[in-house]
Amino acid sequence: MAPSSRHSFPPAFRETLTDQDLRKNSTLQSFGQITEQLSLLEDRKQSINTILDVGCNRGGFVAALGQHLDAELIYGIDIDQNYREQAQQRGVKTFATDVESEPFPIDDNNIDLILSFGLIEHLTYYDNLFKEADRVLDGGWFWVTTPNLGSWLNRIALLTGHQPRNVEISRERAAGTLPIYDQNKFLNHVHAPTYKALIDLLEYYDFDPVESTVLTPYQRTKLDALLDKIFSLRTAWGRRVSVLSRQR
Repeated sequence: MAPSSRHSFPPAFRETLTDQDLRKNSTLQSFGQITEQLSLLEDRKQSINTILDVGCNRGGFVAALGQHLDAELIYGIDIDQNYREQAQQRGVKTFATDVESEPFPIDDNNIDLILSFGLIEHLTYYDNLFKEADRVLDGGWFWVTTPNLGSWLNRIALLTGHQPRNVEISRERAAGTLPIYDQNKFLNHVHAPTYKALIDLLEYYDFDPVESTVLTPYQRTKLDALLDKIFSLRTAWGRRVSVLSRQR
């Protein structure tokens, strides 16, 4: 299945994003599936003036989101200098912070919306990120997308004795994964959560999940699309999940 077309995006996204953004961003490839979550934020955009993207990459999504919500300040965190420079060119003020161990360089209660798309699966533990999100938010929103360790594809992998793609054990190759993957391509997916675990941890750190949805990027065949459609009836079985939560 072809990814979402930029022509169907709201103007701010259509004008800001590039084809490269679309190819590299799994959430953008499932843009139609996050529209309900985006609508919830649109309805409350008067209270969203400051946005932080943890793992901002090239800054395309957060720059477009900030324009879409009429936010005044856009921050981004990424350890890759090249990504930070590209994000800065898009009006994002960036920081080089190790989110697994360092505090965010932002004062308490200064952020209205935090998003972290496609980052947490690269971390060993999520505690520092979630604690810092709770600290810097001012009664705001925490929006997370991630591969789902409990996905139908990972369940098949385990049933057939293969290593789930989202828990890699080598920096050299995707050892033991299903043959549909290029075993020489390392993704640095260390600890993807199950959907249940993600919800549990959000609640532990004082976030109330408001809306969850399945994401289905990178559909290579019609069979992929069919299986996604069947198994996406249960969020816990989706290949990727997006959760929008509100700070208590």
